[in-house]
Formats: sequence, structure tokens, C-alpha cells
Amino acid sequence: MVDSRTGLSIQNCLTTKMKFLVDMGISLRTVSCLRGDGYDVVHLRDEGLQRLPDNEILIKARIEGRILLTDVLCYLQLSQRLLVTDNRASMPTHLEAHWSEGGYIWG
Repeated sequence: MVDSRTGLSIQNCLTTKMKFLVDMGISLRTVSCLRGDGYDVVHLRDEGLQRLPDNEILIKARIEGRILLTDVLCYLQLSQRLLVTDNRASMPTHLEAHWSEGGYIWG
């Protein structure tokens, strides 16, 4: 069976390693762990793109076929999506920090 969107067979999807584009807010330790597990990982810092605007980061990830690892609150703001979570322990603190930096959440 072939996926109509990607043209890949199910077997290829199961054996192909995921590719990641890692945003500046994600630690280099995470990058190292993923690389150690054999994943194809590019951190924005690797390519000197520390100041690449968010919308261009999304475009880069899509063009390169990479999964974007980023700060979820910034992604939600940019993509105009709602946040649904049951994380009552740390999420209020993350939201307060996001809002204090001028961020917002749709909805």
C-alpha cells in the first residue's frame, strides 16, 4: 500500500528514520540524544540560523521534510491553534512566562 500524500509505501514509512529540525529553545543535549539514536537532526545553530524568523523555520521544516521540535506555546501562537492540556503542574507557569514575554494563545 502506498501513501497518496508522500508516495511512500507503508514498509518504507516503518523503516525510514524521522528527520528533525530543532528550534533554538530546545537543548543541545536533546539533539545529541536523538543523533545518538541514529536520527537525522539539524539544530538551527548548526546552520547559523539562530535568528531565523518563526514563519521561515516552519517553511524550512516543511521543505526539508523535517519534524519541527520547538516550544509548544510559540508554535500554537504562530499556527493559531488552541492549547488543550491536562498538565496542571507546570503549564500555568509556562503560560505566565509566555504571556509576560508578550505572547498569546488563540481562543
